[in-house]
Amino acid sequence: MQPDDDFSKTVITQSVALARQVLKDKPNRLEALLELVRGRNAAIDSASANPGHRTECGAGCFACCHQLVAIEQGEALLLALYLQQSRSPEELAEIKARADVVARVPATQGARFKTVTACPLLADGRCSVYKARPAACRMTFSASRLACVTALAASNQGQYTPVPWFAPAGAYAALIQVGIDHVLAQAWGVSTEKVELAKALHIALADPQQVTADWLAGKDPLKDAKVANAPAPNSQIVKKAIKRLRIK
Repeated sequence: MQPDDDFSKTVITQSVALARQVLKDKPNRLEALLELVRGRNAAIDSASANPGHRTECGAGCFACCHQLVAIEQGEALLLALYLQQSRSPEELAEIKARADVVARVPATQGARFKTVTACPLLADGRCSVYKARPAACRMTFSASRLACVTALAASNQGQYTPVPWFAPAGAYAALIQVGIDHVLAQAWGVSTEKVELAKALHIALADPQQVTADWLAGKDPLKDAKVANAPAPNSQIVKKAIKRLRIK
């Protein structure tokens, strides 16, 4: 079920107001970006903790970690910085090597599943950056662990098997992001197009600080990681939503 216009307008309007306040309070762009992502993640986690929905997701369940993951450019850069600061040179080299392998796989769901290519951040069956994981991973909830495993096995054979996802968390997260993207594009002139996680990390981990600085300055260092088969450019989707809902 898609959220109605009243709910959508309320969430996006609040997101826009909060994002503008963060940029006002934190003139340092990197600090502001970090605050925006932390606030958004907290909102998603809070909404996802609703006991009213049933999920079988849990530690050691990683079928979904074999799919193409489209994330925000800002969070991809923050993730690269986080890895640079929290991993040893040897660990970082291993992640870079895995990211390089995944980045070579065509950026389509079919190719990712069929080649059984796991996320470069998956280690020993668990997410190695769980606390810092992207919004796309935070808002993904399955009602059937068996369905996920079956879907991955079927995809390896070129077949499609549906998985019963819990959708409200994703819809809520998308509305929050529309507000954030609107403010970032308006205030900083940065690209807000979605990027594929592995390809973005492959680029950003080469020099996390410089790549981040370039993006914050309005350049487009992650252009080669953008999701090519998106239904429409994210910037266009955001503009249409802002205009249709008459958000200032």
